[in-house]
Amino acid sequence: VLSLWRRIGRRGLRLFWGTTRWEHRRMANRMGRIVAASAKPVLVYVVPFDIWKLRTGGGQRIAGIAKALSRDFNVLVLTSAWSVRKFAWHELGPDCHLLAAPTGAGFMERWRGSKGAALFAFCDDFGQLPAFRAVLAAVADPARAWGCVHPIAWPVVQPYVRPEQPVFYDAHDDYAHFLQHAYGAADDRLVARILDMERALVHRAAAAVFCTPDDRDAARRRNPERAGRLQVVPNGVDTAACRVVCPGEARRRRQTMGVERPLAVFMGSIHKPNREAAEFIVRELVPAFPHILFVVMGLDLATCRKAGHAVADHPNLVWTG
Repeated sequence: VLSLWRRIGRRGLRLFWGTTRWEHRRMANRMGRIVAASAKPVLVYVVPFDIWKLRTGGGQRIAGIAKALSRDFNVLVLTSAWSVRKFAWHELGPDCHLLAAPTGAGFMERWRGSKGAALFAFCDDFGQLPAFRAVLAAVADPARAWGCVHPIAWPVVQPYVRPEQPVFYDAHDDYAHFLQHAYGAADDRLVARILDMERALVHRAAAAVFCTPDDRDAARRRNPERAGRLQVVPNGVDTAACRVVCPGEARRRRQTMGVERPLAVFMGSIHKPNREAAEFIVRELVPAFPHILFVVMGLDLATCRKAGHAVADHPNLVWTG
């Protein structure tokens, strides 16, 4: 009976406050319980794009770094998510939570078809993200440190960061290069803008970590006075989570599909490191192993050719697009 009255009371409050205010209150209560459950200082790790399902390499990197940081911090990873309809959370590990704030339907509509400009939607249209603003407001007071995954997060996060709070920058790419080669941005003003944001974040950050030495060195050339604080944290492989398929089972599955030869599969999105990997596969591996069928997924053959990569046709090579 008591449980029934509680449900009735919650429904009444929801009707009284309205859906948005109710969700914000629900979010604030959940955040308060997560913060209070640990004696460790709170670190807020802001991701200005959707990693809720953790199905990307970037999402897995963020989750891995967050779990490593949770040895010393109560880590709250905040993701701006279009894959959820209301505030959601789940535990990545002890003292480590992923929290999703919905962007709402149509958030990216005005950016559709733009080349490069859409990358700035998070900071340019942050006023249209009330759920994310509410999350930041709720965590700003207990936060002891901050992390940013992308330069576009810094203009949004900066007003919430106090002078005594350390900040780290987790750079997944050389973003100026990424803008031009992954988004096809031809507007130099967009590149200059991302570099201005990067410069502001690098100068505020106690540490900036990059995936590769080339990305780090490019940022060092742009920010020589901060060179000592720019380091490499390479992507790791979670071998414990890898799914093992024994050779006999793999062979049986191939034969069921009508494929007799061993398969070597590469999958990646169409940006420069993946195009370079595909070029290496085509140039070095495909001719060296004619008995293996190589499959390249996610990359478009015409786009790779247009970018000047050597992607000659081979009888043991398949491009799925």
